[in-house]
Amino acid sequence: MYSFFLNMKKILLLFVLGLSGCVTSIDSEVENNKTVTEDKEYYQVYKKYAQTSEAFRDFESKYAINTVYLSREFMQAFALRYEYLYKKENIVLTASENKLNFFVSVFSPEKTSRSLHDPKVWSIYVVLNGKRYYAETVKHFSEKDPWRAFFPQIITWSEEYLVTVPIDGVEAGVESLTNFTVNFAHADAHLSFPW
Repeated sequence: MYSFFLNMKKILLLFVLGLSGCVTSIDSEVENNKTVTEDKEYYQVYKKYAQTSEAFRDFESKYAINTVYLSREFMQAFALRYEYLYKKENIVLTASENKLNFFVSVFSPEKTSRSLHDPKVWSIYVVLNGKRYYAETVKHFSEKDPWRAFFPQIITWSEEYLVTVPIDGVEAGVESLTNFTVNFAHADAHLSFPW
């Protein structure tokens, strides 16, 4: 009986080794793509337009928001990285013309507090020249994987959004504006991001 189990053990070991050989074979033709931080040109532009802020209560992080201003310069860098990664033109992220656009990741231990698209939970607005402009669109992205190659702040517990804010009375070039502040107001916190 003992020899039977010993033989079965040898057969199982050979089977496992045989499978692992198939699984670990690496195709030499597969190209390794640069991560966000390894792509120096993209990462420099990303850092220029990305900001993070946190709200604390009782020494505990209640909210963390990362906002990327989708300026003309950022969108050009995004398009180049998209083409590098996928070998085709960017069609997944477009910025609305004559509006300020932001890619936003929000984290909170409480899932309901991550709902930027719920105006009962969050108020999102831009202050420009002393005037408030409220978010027109807050689009929630349920898929994270397509965005991880561009936005390193994305984590398992964050929620991602595209926020669009119309700016009245400003002529062409809204996507190159500076000297404004985007604000995220919640009952427990107010986070501001100046550009």
